[in-house]
Amino acid sequence: MLKGSFDYLGLNYYTGNYAAHILSRSGNISSTTDNMVRLSTEIKGVPIGKPTGVSIFFVYPKGLHDLLVYTKERYNNPTIYITENGMGDSKNGTIKQAIEDPLRVYFYNGHLQAVHQAIK
Repeated sequence: MLKGSFDYLGLNYYTGNYAAHILSRSGNISSTTDNMVRLSTEIKGVPIGKPTGVSIFFVYPKGLHDLLVYTKERYNNPTIYITENGMGDSKNGTIKQAIEDPLRVYFYNGHLQAVHQAIK
């Protein structure tokens, strides 16, 4: 990034992925093939985190922590705003379950702790 070219960074974070380099592109160049990376949410059948109601999103607070620390160290501690963070839930449970929503509590608790650790 060009030094002094921004006032702050806005980061959107929902989940993490494992990444592996691929040696050649497929025939069609697109935003998902041009980077020559294979993304995955599991290794040897073990998911990166706890599943959510959206099949491609997992609870992975460490990814947010690592992104914040990398950005802080790489770009000389810029002002960062987390502009989006959340999880989808496709389940239609009871009203009581929706109010208690333990998975969402788990999600936000983990992500807030990750932010707190990255600030230290």
